[in-house]
Amino acid sequence: MHKRIFIILSLLVAVSCQEETSLKETDDNPVYLTEIHLGQGYLDQINNAEKITLSRIRNLDYGDYEVEPVAVDLELDDMSELKDILLNDRSYVFDLRKRCVFVPEYVLEFSVKERKLLLLYAPLCKEFKLPYGQFKAQIIEIDPSFKKIEELLKKYKQQLEVSDENNTSIND
Repeated sequence: MHKRIFIILSLLVAVSCQEETSLKETDDNPVYLTEIHLGQGYLDQINNAEKITLSRIRNLDYGDYEVEPVAVDLELDDMSELKDILLNDRSYVFDLRKRCVFVPEYVLEFSVKERKLLLLYAPLCKEFKLPYGQFKAQIIEIDPSFKKIEELLKKYKQQLEVSDENNTSIND
């Protein structure tokens, strides 16, 4: 009996004394959760975007969607502020899954020369969806930054609505 307790205690001490292999943030080696969760390529695309546009999304059957043709360009100051928000670790809650069906209403397009990154936006769920390929995507919880993002995008959403109203009245 005492032998088993000694072996168990020895194993616990050995495990607790092992050097941690997980990433740790130090002055020489900062670790950013956005980099770990989203990837440096996506962060570079956001950071280096020369143009950011907001468009509405038309949801179709079976989770498919279509980007509406009307888009509004964000002004330089707003682009800079949005980049600051999106590149800040404190803007997200990682490793959280809500019980909210992701239904995007908008898409933000970050353009660097010929490359484009689409970030789907579902304000109802307070989430972004970052497509990684044809069948993969990552949902990103933006609860801490939601109010800032909504305030920033408010005038652009209004411009899209006015544009929709004008198109509707022209087509009717």
